[in-house]
Amino acid sequence: PRRTDVSLSAVGRISGSRWHLHAAAGGATQRVARDFPDLMRDRTFFADLALERAATFDPRLNAVVQFTYASPLMKGFGDSEIDGGTGNLVFGMTGGLGDRWRMEASFQEDIPASAPAADFTLVLGVRRTW
Repeated sequence: PRRTDVSLSAVGRISGSRWHLHAAAGGATQRVARDFPDLMRDRTFFADLALERAATFDPRLNAVVQFTYASPLMKGFGDSEIDGGTGNLVFGMTGGLGDRWRMEASFQEDIPASAPAADFTLVLGVRRTW
């Protein structure tokens, strides 16, 4: 019999006048790990921490610095880049462009830089609410 994947997380936010601290932590189980017991762990843990500040030149814009970490999912390769935990560091800007439009722009780098992921990621996004 297969077991069910389960994930549980908690999120929180503390705000000041212009500063906001966001945090999340949790864990998950992966049933696929039973099919590959020598290669995959059956659970992982993750955490996010972000600091956000409203821009002084335009209160609709916010600067964000975020760090994300996840415990190792793979195992048994004998390579710390694959068998180790993963992190991601983000520097970005987000905000409103009128009543219905939002934008985001960010630069993301995996930590450590030698981890098996894209060298870096640039994100540009525009969203509209209907």
